[in-house]
Amino acid sequence: AELSTIQEELTLSKTQLLEVEQRLSSRDSLVDELTGELNLKKTSETQLKEDMAALQNLFVTTKEELQEKVSELESARLKLQEEEKLKESVEVALKGQEAQFVAVQEELTKLKAEKEILEGTVEDLTVNAKHFKELSTDLEEKLKLSDENFNKTDSLLSQALSNNSELEQKVKSLEDLHNESGAVAATASQRSLELEGHIEATNAAAEEAKLQLRELETRFIAAEQKNVELEQQLNLAQLKANDAERDVTEFSEKIAHLDAKLKDAAEEKNLINSLLQEHMDKVSQLESDLIQSSNQNSELEEKLKTVNEKCSEHEDRATMYNERSRELEDLIQSSHSKSESAEKKVSELELLLETEKYRIQELEQQISTLEKRCSDSEENSNKHLDNVSYLTSELEVFRERTSSLESTLQAANEKEIEVKDSLNAVTDEKKKLED
Repeated sequence: AELSTIQEELTLSKTQLLEVEQRLSSRDSLVDELTGELNLKKTSETQLKEDMAALQNLFVTTKEELQEKVSELESARLKLQEEEKLKESVEVALKGQEAQFVAVQEELTKLKAEKEILEGTVEDLTVNAKHFKELSTDLEEKLKLSDENFNKTDSLLSQALSNNSELEQKVKSLEDLHNESGAVAATASQRSLELEGHIEATNAAAEEAKLQLRELETRFIAAEQKNVELEQQLNLAQLKANDAERDVTEFSEKIAHLDAKLKDAAEEKNLINSLLQEHMDKVSQLESDLIQSSNQNSELEEKLKTVNEKCSEHEDRATMYNERSRELEDLIQSSHSKSESAEKKVSELELLLETEKYRIQELEQQISTLEKRCSDSEENSNKHLDNVSYLTSELEVFRERTSSLESTLQAANEKEIEVKDSLNAVTDEKKKLED
């Protein structure tokens, strides 16, 4: 009976070691996913910086063009002053002056219309700046959501640590099983209740993760729509800028014959300079937002370091479980030396152990094939992910995270079934001992 209990302890310890190794592999994959997510966020930030640099270059070019136009207006003003001096020496008929006055009024109406068009282009530019600011706020919200996901992963890791401590208590209780079988049954029943509580907690965590995934999918769809709208607005702004350049060339040709519109042009110049100053202020605000996002990314990298340290702690505990299994094997060898009189029973138990070893080897082969398939699928997914956009990659990462959570739930359910089987075996052996 002692030998059978020790063998059952050895099988349970092996299964527990396999489960710990599976959890460690799943945590390594989770860390890889988190590093991939950080790299994607860094690429998105570099792309944002490039867009900001392009916008700054566009503002600089428009400012230079406006300065050139102002210089042309000043030269036209000098020419008009010279023409005025010439006009003072020349007497013009009243009829010609009246006709010229009517023409000037018509040109003034045209210039007012052109001024309204230019004001519309400036308003479009301000709307584009507002859209860019909204996009930066959306990115900050995404970073906050990623922080929350990291906190949830930390909570899951803490739950896994508590499960490991409870497994250690179970191993200790199994060591004392040959002395106190009744106490083991009581502790095993308490263990099953605790496992049920942990399974319910993991189920709740998985449901929360699914809800968060749905919210993220809706937000990513909205972000894609905003990006499409921003591209359309940029194209419209470029077309309007080209139209504005044509209008300004016509305006410079007409200004040679107009004297009164110089004051209006100077006022327009002041308005455009003020608008450019506002746009430059908005660009500085966007740069400060980018600096904040880079700081948040550094914080995320520090959190990744803490996760790696926790994984190393789990590996140390796995080595402790291996040492414990070796100690159990030493106990089995000592029990074999004591049970020389029961050679028939030992031979039967050895046959059972060989069958179990074959089963373990088959399971290990299946695990190796599954790992190969996972590696092949990861290579294929990496090839496809290079061609897919940033938003779809984030969705796939979160879906993989939900699949890992579901796998942990399945492992917990299987563990509960194994614990129940072990409890049934312990109760049967107790009945046999009592008989």
